[in-house]
Amino acid sequence: MVSWKHRIKRNLVSALVSGLVANVVYFGLLFTRTFHGFAVGMLGAAIIIVNRYIDTTYSAGLYRYIEEFTTNILLYAFWIFVALTGVDFLRQLRRERGK
Repeated sequence: MVSWKHRIKRNLVSALVSGLVANVVYFGLLFTRTFHGFAVGMLGAAIIIVNRYIDTTYSAGLYRYIEEFTTNILLYAFWIFVALTGVDFLRQLRRERGK
């Protein structure tokens, strides 16, 4: 039986990798005509966070894109981690109930 610490680590790594993949896909969709608006919407939360809280003076220059990319990865990773942990929690409840 796998310990809860191992499951949390596995969920966290999966969430970070999934957040990175989602971010790369949305960044790639920025360069298409059909999905440009969708990609801007999906990347928009990170842009707002960077503008309001991280780099309010716009002094980062080209590093601003790295800030937006990293912020978006963390946002997606957080929500994916919450979803994976919720699924894991429900599995554990079902397993305990079945005993």
